[in-house]
Amino acid sequence: MTVQDDSRENELIQLFNLERPVNLTRSGTDAILTLNGLKIPFELKSTTKNSVTTVRDFGPDHIKKWKGKHWLFGFYEKGGKILKYCLYASPKMMVP
Repeated sequence: MTVQDDSRENELIQLFNLERPVNLTRSGTDAILTLNGLKIPFELKSTTKNSVTTVRDFGPDHIKKWKGKHWLFGFYEKGGKILKYCLYASPKMMVP
């Protein structure tokens, strides 16, 4: 089973009142929160386990891409359909 898929991302987007970027690409920003006129970029991850993996072939380019992004993690039941809970991490929290 694919750990992250469009239906789970779409659920997180709806739940947290986010929007898809206009020019969505696989390697770009997953979602945006518009707040007081600011566009806040989000990286979305979902899992059916107790941990989250980020990407294959992790390296410096990924760190550059993710710098300044906010993170939203969705933890789903084993079947991947039922959301159990979410965690949020700010850019500052992700520095370490």
